[in-house]
Amino acid sequence: KRGACIMEYTEEFLNKVVQVGILGYDVAKVIHVLDVPEQDEIKFSADFANPESVVFKKYKKGVDKAEYALDAKLFDLAQKGNIAAMKKWEERQYMLKHNS
Repeated sequence: KRGACIMEYTEEFLNKVVQVGILGYDVAKVIHVLDVPEQDEIKFSADFANPESVVFKKYKKGVDKAEYALDAKLFDLAQKGNIAAMKKWEERQYMLKHNS
């Protein structure tokens, strides 16, 4: 059936969602990169935007992992005396505290 949603979110697929979250791709790019079937694009887009869905949570996990890696690297460079990294890390910490 053309209109039926046939896609199931396998563990392998959800792991890929984490990976695209790390890269910060938007939903349109995620659909293309992960080869979401055309008949499932609307449902996937809705799940991608729904904070209660597993897709949203996996994507957010990827985003959080990327932010952690960046913050850890900036912190490491700042501790070694890199002034630019120190300033960037402080800016990110300020934004985290004031956007939460």
